[in-house]
Amino acid sequence: MRNLLTEISKIKSMMGLTPNINEQTSTMDFYNKYFGSDDKKEEQNLMDKWSSMAPDQMKPNSGGVLDDVMKMMKTKTQNSTQKPTGVSDNLVDFVGKIEFFVPCVYDDAKGGKCIRGESDCCLKGRVPSGTPTIGYGTVYYPDGKKVTPKDPSITKDKAKVYLKTTLNKLAGKLLALYPNLNQKQVDALSSLCYQVGFAGCTTKAPKLSSSLTINPNSSSVKINFLDFSHKDRREKEWKIYSQGIYS
Repeated sequence: MRNLLTEISKIKSMMGLTPNINEQTSTMDFYNKYFGSDDKKEEQNLMDKWSSMAPDQMKPNSGGVLDDVMKMMKTKTQNSTQKPTGVSDNLVDFVGKIEFFVPCVYDDAKGGKCIRGESDCCLKGRVPSGTPTIGYGTVYYPDGKKVTPKDPSITKDKAKVYLKTTLNKLAGKLLALYPNLNQKQVDALSSLCYQVGFAGCTTKAPKLSSSLTINPNSSSVKINFLDFSHKDRREKEWKIYSQGIYS
């Protein structure tokens, strides 16, 4: 760890940043921001390259490590500042794992039958007591038509398309209300809205809505977010919102 901090401090010094090796918090924040856990291979290559370079390669535009760092910084900055336009594929996979897949139209009020694999799970034209649902919790098709008891079965791939389309619509509405949301925040909120409905996570949740409007990064957002029912799912969604962990 000490060697790694030393190398990063050298890089910081070359970039005109504070090189003090004793400022470990600052140094590791720099490391996590620009290298992070997803860049372990690139980080190792960078350190190897640094240790084998001549002094004249430790300058801007020399093809050396500083140029590599600046390139990485530019990429990371572009990714972090890019405004979301919908949900990520990670979020679609996350919701798909939580919302069980059913190929036929079923009664959402009796979804347990489908989970248990009971033979009368599919409606097959019968009038449901709840809402006709298909796939991963789809109640409206992408064209806006409602799912009906007589609709044919669908594949997992098609169900995934329906799921992503609905989540993206929710994300668009959320971004219209809260334009300062980043990708992980809009993902987590889209998952919440998918379960409780758009009104349920906005107009019918005034405390959450107010805190998001004032500052999406405030501590009050967490309090109001976790105040919804289904605590286990909310905790997982909050990990997405705050840490970008999709599990």
